[in-house]
Amino acid sequence: MRSKIIEDRAFIVNLIYNFQSIGKVVVLVHGTFDILRPRHIELLKKAKELGDVLIVGVYADEVVKAIKGPQRPLVTLSDRMTVLDGLSDINFIIPLQHPEHEQIVSQLKPNIFIHQANSPYHLDTSDLEKYKGTIRSIEVTNEDSTTALIQKIQGTSQNETR
Repeated sequence: MRSKIIEDRAFIVNLIYNFQSIGKVVVLVHGTFDILRPRHIELLKKAKELGDVLIVGVYADEVVKAIKGPQRPLVTLSDRMTVLDGLSDINFIIPLQHPEHEQIVSQLKPNIFIHQANSPYHLDTSDLEKYKGTIRSIEVTNEDSTTALIQKIQGTSQNETR
């Protein structure tokens, strides 16, 4: 089985263009994916249902630290992408070195950019509108979070050591 991980940005841009030129709908979802949980699986399945090609952008370790704090990520970028590589709904996985959604969108030009419904980040949609792309919010029913899981583990381990 070949890897779905593509680190060459020019190659993925060209790949997206080629898919779109034959009428395929390219969906881009992004995130940390620090510890893969049911919430992630639900998000990815719903995203895949919206198009033909699902590309998952995974934030680099430095970006995760800036967004989530100095103790994160728990799992390295390489390992997070390797875990995602085993999921059948995903067609391609790319590392994201910048957290700015606008920059990601303007470079990759997906037909659909997925924005989690409960995300605190705002996205300027002007770049999407230039090439007739759309933004879609996906509501996930599973409200688990990596932060809550970490807190639960820390609470359990502290109680066990007493």
